Formats: sequence, structure tokens, C-alpha cells
Amino acid sequence: MARQPIGWLRTQANRNTRQEILQAAAMLFSKQGYVGTSLVDIAKIVGIKAPSLYNHFKTKNEILFTYIVDGINALYDVCLQNVTEAKDTAQDKLYAYVFSHTLSLLESQETSTLSGQHHLNENFMLPEQLEQTNALQKKQVRLLKDILMRGKSDGVFQITDITVTTFFIMGAVEHSIYWFQKEARLSEKDVAHLVAENALALVKKP
Repeated sequence: MARQPIGWLRTQANRNTRQEILQAAAMLFSKQGYVGTSLVDIAKIVGIKAPSLYNHFKTKNEILFTYIVDGINALYDVCLQNVTEAKDTAQDKLYAYVFSHTLSLLESQETSTLSGQHHLNENFMLPEQLEQTNALQKKQVRLLKDILMRGKSDGVFQITDITVTTFFIMGAVEHSIYWFQKEARLSEKDVAHLVAENALALVKKP
């Protein structure tokens, strides 16, 4: 049986075509590259005619930019919610941040790599778009840095340099998507837990 386009069972009234376009584009960008993906390719995956795509996005660049911005914002919201709901200690908030950040990336591993392809962003996004995405990513960094600063101030974290430690932990989180394998013995939650535990071990006082 031939593979049906995404959303083929849904009615035109209830399908979220815009989101389907973004997801299809992210999948194609990751698999065959930005240059190797056309708007016709994206429309075919979604199951719409190419001219209909222009009702939602005018250019391939707009699709890329929108997907990355939506992804950064969604990830930040998840991390912020988990940090806010965690117990009011720096240790619990650090665990909540690292666990939720790692788990979110691993659960959408195929498309998460797209946001991390900085060479792709720099080559195919406009300067003002890069400026906006960089500003959004700085919010994510600030959230983690604030937790580490609080832990150091409370006397529960031993940190020589807050900035270095922030980016060390952030690097461990973001690079997990490149080595994690869904068929391996550890699940997404297992890996997220281990990354969070190692982040705590890195900063806790002996």
C-alpha cells in the first residue's frame, strides 16, 4: 500500500496545516538538507498542492525561521514550567531544568538537530532572523545561569566560573541528541535522568 501523506484521514476543517508544513519541512531539511528540499517536496508530504502552501508561508526561508523560533520558544516554555513547579531549592530546580531540556530534545530527536545546525542557520537565515533567534537562545541560557547563581549564593553549589559551567552543562544537554539511539537499552527518560544527575554531581559541594 502506498504511503499516504501526513494528515490524509483528517478533514480540511480540523487539520492544522501550518503545523504540518513546519513538521514536514523540518523532517525533509534534516534528511536531505535545506538546499535539497523544495516547497513542492514539502507540499507533497503534507498532502496539499504547492500553491496552497503559499497561503501559510511565502518562502522556504520563512518556514525554516518559523520552525526554529517556534521550537526555541516551546522548549523554553517547557523548561520554565518544570523549573517553576520544582521544589524551591537550587538542586531541585537544576535537576528539573536539565531533565526537561534533555527529554524534550530526545523525544523530538529527528527534528531537534535542525535547531542545532548553526552552519545551516547562518547560511540560510537573514541577519535580523539570526539576531532574533540568538536573543531567544540567550533566554534559555539565562534560565540555567540563574539557577546556578542561586545555588552558589545559597552555598549548595561549588562553582568557580558560572559562565563556563553554564555552557558546559548546556553542551552536555544539547549534544545528547547526537549520540542517543532509540533502540539502545536506555530510554529517553533514562538518559535525561542521567544527564541531570551528572549536572548536579558537577556542581554540588563535596
